[in-house]
Amino acid sequence: MRISDSYGLSERIKPFFDAIQAILIDLSMDAVAIRLGFWRWPIPLTDGWFGVPASNFFGWMLVVALYSEYTRLTRYLIREKKDERYLVLQIASPLVCYGILYSFLLLYVTVAYSLFAAEVQRFTIFAIELVLFGAIVLASMIRRGLKVRGGVEPAMSFIQLNFYVVFLAALIITGMYVQIPAMIPIAIVLLGMELALLMAPSYRLRKQ
Repeated sequence: MRISDSYGLSERIKPFFDAIQAILIDLSMDAVAIRLGFWRWPIPLTDGWFGVPASNFFGWMLVVALYSEYTRLTRYLIREKKDERYLVLQIASPLVCYGILYSFLLLYVTVAYSLFAAEVQRFTIFAIELVLFGAIVLASMIRRGLKVRGGVEPAMSFIQLNFYVVFLAALIITGMYVQIPAMIPIAIVLLGMELALLMAPSYRLRKQ
């Protein structure tokens, strides 16, 4: 959220941008994390996204967008009403956001398992979600222009990059890349995309 704030996007668009940032991290780490034993999915390691089901990515994008929207709305109420009692609304954010998330996941499961027999085919729904979110952000940038408010703070950059670097290192050091060699170029591309996202605001400011 701090990173999307630096881009100066419309408040209505920021949650979609936040969701895209989150899914880039998850695409780079989840296939490695399950092989390190951090968590498991009930599908073979050769299925889905190197053993990760499409529902995971669909859910992550949705819950990040919901939490971002809810939190930004709470901040707006505090700022406009000048009443910090609205902070109590933030306490309810897990109930609200996860409640909506699970409703959508139920819908996802109903549609995905009715239309698609194979797990890899269910990525069609996630792909549609990703393209839709990306199109919303891109359309806003084209319409409003990129009104950068400031560069991304070093601490925020470190937190984001830490995910990519740690799991890329784990992929190489453990020899896991032998099992999933395609994850090496994927992880490097995703790391490059993240670097571009983090550096773009500062570059834009210099040009201005």
